[in-house]
Amino acid sequence: MTRKNGRKGLLADCGQRMRAMEIDPSATIDPLVLAAREHGLPAHEVEMIARRVAGRSCGDCTACCVVKGVAELGKPTQTACRHLCEAGCGIYALRPGSCRDYACLWRQGWVEGDERRRPDNLGVLFDYEHFARIPGSIRLVVWEIVPGAAESQKVRFIVGKLLETHKQIKAVAYCAAGKAAHHDFAIDRQTYPGTDAPPTPPIVSFDAIRQVITYEFRNAG
Repeated sequence: MTRKNGRKGLLADCGQRMRAMEIDPSATIDPLVLAAREHGLPAHEVEMIARRVAGRSCGDCTACCVVKGVAELGKPTQTACRHLCEAGCGIYALRPGSCRDYACLWRQGWVEGDERRRPDNLGVLFDYEHFARIPGSIRLVVWEIVPGAAESQKVRFIVGKLLETHKQIKAVAYCAAGKAAHHDFAIDRQTYPGTDAPPTPPIVSFDAIRQVITYEFRNAG
């Protein structure tokens, strides 16, 4: 009896030690996968997300800290966040929910390719948002980080690939580096596209082949 109790006590002690040494399994799971679980997505969708984001991380990229607006911080688009420092985000542990939940399309795995297509290396950040003018559709947003990068053949190829793969994309907005962007402009199809540029950006056109509305955020001429 004594020997049995002693063995049970030894096993219990070992169990406690093992539990104390265990690493929190959530620490090794991608934050996007954790977020998918927390939002109650079905298991097969969580698994699909896990496959898409495998091997992808923000690394040294802080492009979203510049181009994206953050309502909680009063930060406008195309302006470096005041909390951005050499080490990254100076308030990372206390960053707002919109920052915590954000991931660009490369990070999400929608933009194919290795780190050469990560925003800081490609020169643009790919994003998307709901397109209210066509219910159930989305608008692809190409945020330019390096001036002129959005005009490169590489970026145009990626845009074409995304349009081909995701039929729900019905508009594309190109946001020039350093230019504050507001996408929700009225579309005057009678006037634009036309020979004269509109007095204020964006230049709105319609891609008849791909059936998408295109917003060009750049200086005319």
